[in-house]
Parts: sequence; C-alpha cells; structure tokens
Amino acid sequence: ADVLVTGCFDGSIKIWDVNRMQSVRTLWPNQGVIYSLAFPTMAEDHRMAAVTSTGKLLVMDIGPKGKGKVTINITPHTNLAQSVAWLQGSELLATASHDSSVVIIDASKGTCLERLNHPAGVTGVDFAPGVWGEAGKERLLATACGDMGVRVFGLRGTDGGAGYTGYVKLCDLRGHRDKAFSVKFSPLLPRRLASTSDDSTVKVWDVAQPSAKPVTLTGHLAKTRVLAWHFEMPYLLLSGSWDACIRVWDIRGEGQCIRVVMDHHADVYGLASHPERPFFFVSSSRDQSLRCWDATGVSASVCFAALTSPNWEKDQLTALPEDVMQPGVRPTLCGKASRLAADRLASCTTWLEKARVLVPLFLHPDGASEFIALLNACAGQAPLAGQASMEEGKKAGRILHHSLVASALVCEAQHLEKARSSAFSGIGLLTKDESLRRAARIYGRLGYTRQYCDLMVEVGEWEQAIMAAPAVSVSYWAGLASKYADMLTARDDDHASALMVAAGRYADASRALLETGDLDAALTVAQVAVSGGYQRIARTHTAVPPPSSSSANSAVHEPDNLSKSPEPGRRS
Repeated sequence: ADVLVTGCFDGSIKIWDVNRMQSVRTLWPNQGVIYSLAFPTMAEDHRMAAVTSTGKLLVMDIGPKGKGKVTINITPHTNLAQSVAWLQGSELLATASHDSSVVIIDASKGTCLERLNHPAGVTGVDFAPGVWGEAGKERLLATACGDMGVRVFGLRGTDGGAGYTGYVKLCDLRGHRDKAFSVKFSPLLPRRLASTSDDSTVKVWDVAQPSAKPVTLTGHLAKTRVLAWHFEMPYLLLSGSWDACIRVWDIRGEGQCIRVVMDHHADVYGLASHPERPFFFVSSSRDQSLRCWDATGVSASVCFAALTSPNWEKDQLTALPEDVMQPGVRPTLCGKASRLAADRLASCTTWLEKARVLVPLFLHPDGASEFIALLNACAGQAPLAGQASMEEGKKAGRILHHSLVASALVCEAQHLEKARSSAFSGIGLLTKDESLRRAARIYGRLGYTRQYCDLMVEVGEWEQAIMAAPAVSVSYWAGLASKYADMLTARDDDHASALMVAAGRYADASRALLETGDLDAALTVAQVAVSGGYQRIARTHTAVPPPSSSSANSAVHEPDNLSKSPEPGRRS
C-alpha cells in the first residue's frame, strides 16, 4: 500500500514511495513501451508482471532483494500486448494483444497454458476476485475486443493451487457501438463487470444475467479508456477518457455522474487504488503527469461519521456490499479495510490507538506515517519522530517535533551535499548544482555562514559568497576576494584590481592593470602602496580619534558630530 509502480511510453518502470511522493527506483527493461502492469496478492510476493509494445511478457522481482531482476521474459504475442492481469492467490496470468488473442500463462514457470483466440484485437483483460460455478472451482476472466464485444470465460482447475485444466466461454456481452477497450470486475461485487469503449460510454454488466440490460454511463466526450472501482463503496466507479476527464459514477439504478475532474491536460490512461488505502487514487495521463486524489469528498458523510463515531457497530457504519446497492440507501463502508478497522477500533482504549487505525484508512498517505510517529512521540510512547533517522545518518521526515527542526534541516543539507559524488539521477530530479544551492540556502538560514559561502563558491556564485563572508571573519573574506580577483583577472575583468587592493594584494593589482595597458591606474596603485597610503586609509576607517577635554562627551554621546563637515570658510 506504500508503493506505487508506473510504466511509461519511454520504456521505463518507476517505483514510487507514496508516503513521500518520491521516485525511489527506475528500471529499464529495454523491451519497448510498457503498456500494462499487474501484481500478485500473496503476502511478501514482490513480483510484478509487465507487457510491452513488442508482445513481451516480463515478470520482475521489484522487492528490496530483487532490485528489478527479470525472472521471466517470454514473447506470447506477435503484436503489441495491451493488457495483463494476475489472478488473485494464483500463479495464473492473462495477457491481451492486438494479435487477436488472450494467453493464459503460468507465472511460476513462464509457460503458455492456453490461447483464447478472438475475432479482432484484444485490448482489455481482467480476472474476477471470487470463485464461480456450482462447485466453486471456476474463476472468471473477462476480455474487451475490437469487434465491440465483451466476453466472459470460466477457467477451470485454478482454485486451491490445483493446475489449470481448461476453460469454457460463458457469455458474449453486446451493447457497445464501437471497439471495447478495457474491462474491470468489481472487487466487492464479483459478478459486476465494467467496460469502456471507443463509443465514449462506460457500461456495467451483471455477468450472472448476461441477457439483462447493462447500466450505460454517458457523459464522456471522447473514447473511454481506464476504470477503477472503489474498494469500500461498491457503487462508486471511476473512469478516464480521451477527453482528459476523470468521472466518478454512482452505478445504482440508471447510473449518474457525481463528480467530474478536469485537472489532466490529455488522455487519461491510468487509474488505481489499493484495498488498504481505499480513499486514495492515482491517475496517469498522456500529459506525462501522475496525479494523486483524495476521494473522501465523494463520500464525505460516511467518512466524517467514521472518524467521529465512538462505536462503528452501534452506528451501523459497515454493511455487506449487496445491502447498499439500492438508490437512496445510507452510505456505509463495505470493504475489507473497514472490517479490519472496525475490529481494531473495538479494542482501542485511547485516542492515540484510534488515530493509528483511522489515519492510514482515511487520510492521504503523504506524511501519514510521520504524523502517527509524531503522535506516538508526543504521547511518550516512542522517540521523537525523525530523531532515530538522523542518528543513523538518514534524512528525517517532514513532520517533526519543533525541537528537531534545526537538526533535521542540517541533516537534509548534508544529504543534498552528497550530490557531489552522484551521477545523473534522472529527468525531474535535482542536478548537482541545484542540490548544492539548496543546501547552501539551508545553511545560510541556520547561521552556518562558512558552509553557505563555501557551497556558493562551489556552484560559481562568488558575489553572494563574498557578500556574506565578513560574517565569518575579515581574513576569510579577504581569502575569498583574493581568489575571485584571480578569476576575474583571467577573464580580463576591470573589477579584478579593486578586489586585489581590498584583499591587500597591491603589487598584484598594479601588475594586473599594467598587463591590461592601463599604465596610469597601475602607477597610481603602485605609488599609493609604496607611500603607505593604503595603510593610512585603513587606519582612518578603523581608528577612533582620541577624545579631547572639550569634545569627550560629544564623541561618546553624539557620534554623528564626528562626521560633520567643517564650517564654510574654515580650513579643516
């Protein structure tokens, strides 16, 4: 639930930490465009399946130890592979391709078990989460085909770890007026299947009644593409389209659109959520952006009730999915995450224990774990949030106790300085100079002026460093000014001689002026230096005149009188 994986048209796969909204790894399979990803649901299984524009199926280990290693690399298709699905609790994969076939594959061995031929290209495939059939031994597979049809198959021998033994075609759902593109089974109502199409509609089918009229959702202005069901509200469905919009639908009754999101600037091709974070959605688009969404707004009443209720069972905040499918029924939570939360809340005795349960379920994941850690620290049940990380030399979190803010910033600046030894990290990340500038700004705000100046010099911003250098010491400033003067001299810059004089390098200043052909200026600097003029000027600027009997008080109490001009007609 804390990891997001994306595939891109450039052939890369990125792994993101959703708690920090940062990319943590980039993989380059070098097998063409990445069109679809799928994941197993078994605990501690870090594999991922991907299909590509070259018809490839890749199975990769993206866990901490696997580091993106490709364990299976096969070519089940002769044309672009558009979609892949992984059967829950199983080793079965299904891939859909423009070569007019769907292939059933054993993910443990990389062997093709079955090829389901279609009359046109297949762009969508999905497994139903539950079992099917009188014996409870079949698993449903749905496909979206270019002949406008949505097909449902029953796969035999896939339950309980038994080997695959074959399939049967159950129904051919007709209703779209153009190519069907994607299919998605509901995670809460396994017999409900949604489909998208080039006809700009979304249809919701009851696969147990294939002859029944589907719910048709209209409103998109271009081809519909991607689907995502809500993991807690069984009647909520999200869709993305070529019209750059995401629509949220209530599929009950005749169906209606309850929210339109228009933040993307091009086709929306990706929508995803997770059962453990049911109110958090991520979308991707041809506009090359990922956008994260808080979905509590579309079910605000039940979310507010859940956050404030002392007893979920008494307030009837959870229900079976079938019980809320009639229009007008009070919204309730129906997913696995809410059931687990209700059980845990029943045993909670303090507000902190309840917060640990509710925050991950309802709040945006960005910073949620750090917020919980801070609550634990304030309650005296854990070290201050971020302290342990800093002691280990790691970056602290962004939500900190106030006593650790300065230390956390120093730690962040030190991590930014590591950019000196880093190679190119990828598009969108900070360059070496940007990292060092950011570190310098942090040091400057904290009063670490020497570090600020050193870093600004390193990125070539000498003027800012020289302006701040006197706060370190005059000798440190003179050293920087002298180095900068040498640099300016190499560029034939007229300001070099002034900096050399300020740094006490009179002979070098005269020599530099002489080399530029400015003989008068060179002679002037040499003459003043030889006659001790620069030392007299320095004494004039720094010495305090000895007080006289008549002016002692004014010298102490009225310092402005020292700089008054002599009266007209008098010699000073």
